Amino acid sequence: MRTKKRKPRDEEFRKQLIEEYDLPELLFMDDYDDCIVGVVESFGGKQAVCYDFEAVIHALRVREKMSEEDALEWWGYNMIGAYVGDHTPVFIRMISRRTG
Repeated sequence: MRTKKRKPRDEEFRKQLIEEYDLPELLFMDDYDDCIVGVVESFGGKQAVCYDFEAVIHALRVREKMSEEDALEWWGYNMIGAYVGDHTPVFIRMISRRTG
């Protein structure tokens, strides 16, 4: 059983994204507005809200008190595995460039 500490929706931030990109059809994941890094666009005009993968996994571990393995499994099945239409949210795995 999940014991969720719900994060309040950031309605102002959601409204800002929708207005800035003129995309009323953007889809958001409940409880993860603090993990949004932007909006992505692809060929063909598809746009989607983009979430920071590491931030989402961290949120699952902290808010849901999940192990890393459980958080990854939950993400894989319930988040990345959930297609909800053309504007299904996407995830980015940030990398750091090595110089030298």
